[in-house]
Amino acid sequence: MILFNWSTPQVGILSFQINAMNYYGATRSSCVGFFQLGIDLNPNGTIAPWYVPGKNCIAHYFLQSQNPAVQSGFVSPMPTHLFLSIIYNMTTDQIEFYIKDVETNSVFIAYIPYNGTAFYGTYTQLEFQPCCNLYPISYYKMNGELINMQITTLDGKIISLPASYMLPFTLDAPPTWNFAYYQNSTAGYQQIST
Repeated sequence: MILFNWSTPQVGILSFQINAMNYYGATRSSCVGFFQLGIDLNPNGTIAPWYVPGKNCIAHYFLQSQNPAVQSGFVSPMPTHLFLSIIYNMTTDQIEFYIKDVETNSVFIAYIPYNGTAFYGTYTQLEFQPCCNLYPISYYKMNGELINMQITTLDGKIISLPASYMLPFTLDAPPTWNFAYYQNSTAGYQQIST
């Protein structure tokens, strides 16, 4: 990923992430079997890398602070080139979360034990947290692009994902929307492709 520039007034509200799910995570749950790796786009040109280990929906930040709820991150000069990967190592029964900031040569790695199935689905997302923001959404800006997106199959073949893999869309959710509406097209939200 290349982040050309970003501007946010608050930490932990705008983030970019890649997601990998095992069969259970892809078909039944949004937390169990659901693995995320991402970065918060924070004020003053800072980013804060984190991962979600597939058994809860809580971000584990690579950078520690006195107050884990407020992760200010570290400065990365714009444009920032980031390499992100989630790897299931079947030999060691581990999942590796890996981020490299090419501009600063910073590397963030975490390993967790894993004995589940192979990954079944994947997607990328740019996420805005409407619950906790103190400013209008128009104050949160990001300019970037995804390049060289790849997956590795169980037999070790590397497949480049085509540009059509990342289809932009928005979710127009009513103010009372909640997770009970997920997969309920009557009570849920409308998806608008752009």
